Amino acid sequence: MPASNGTPKSFICSFDPRTNRHVAEALKLLDPTHPPNGWAEARNAVRSAEWALLKATSLNLGETLNLYRNQSREYQRLELPVGSLPTLVDDATALVAAVPEEAARLKVNAERRARRVKLASLRNQMTRDSLRHEAWDEERMGEVLALEESVAADEVAIAAERKERERLEATVERAKNACTDVLIDAMRAQIQKAAREGADIINPKSALWRAYPQMTPAPFKTAILNADAAATVAAKFGAELDVAEEFSRRLDPAGWETFCILTGRMSERALDLQTVAGK
Repeated sequence: MPASNGTPKSFICSFDPRTNRHVAEALKLLDPTHPPNGWAEARNAVRSAEWALLKATSLNLGETLNLYRNQSREYQRLELPVGSLPTLVDDATALVAAVPEEAARLKVNAERRARRVKLASLRNQMTRDSLRHEAWDEERMGEVLALEESVAADEVAIAAERKERERLEATVERAKNACTDVLIDAMRAQIQKAAREGADIINPKSALWRAYPQMTPAPFKTAILNADAAATVAAKFGAELDVAEEFSRRLDPAGWETFCILTGRMSERALDLQTVAGK
């Protein structure tokens, strides 16, 4: 059944958490009742852009449907569990029904191929007959000229279709980048939240935790774990977020020293300064 925007519910975009493990990991770190700002809009933009690309370029939806149908029939014949195959067949059927353009596209492509093959064959025959000094009559020459015009028109159409595909692919890429930015910003916000919570724990009693690191409060350890998890997910989307740097911005000097002792780490900025000072 089509969704309200014309996209079948069976169509799954590349940022769907059901199939994208990195997206699922990112959303799992967040409050499920409060998704990241702009997430729904960004993912819908990806879905719409990818659907538009699929409708304009797909060539194998029918093949996929036939594959699932054949597998399902074979499993039933062998009396084997069909598992998710019925669902796959239903979803593939919905996609084929929602993209009638594919059948028309395959038909046009086949006709274009046939014209190219026929023209090549006629040209080869013309060359062979010319070597034997056998002239072609006006009707056969007219057939060649008509095919040449048709093939030339096909090439113009193919170039236009290629340009449109590139435009749609660029739209998809922009939508995916925007979706990625939303998730990275959400991971950054998670790290900042953890840094605030950690600073509130360390700053007031930094001397105590520095003297007795084994007594480090569990909430501080949790804050570090949450920040590290968010940074790990962000890295999977191509962003390097410095957890220690976020903590350093919220800790006083004594708290920062305690943080380094408790975690055995420093921020990239602090390491750079330390390197410069040592030269």
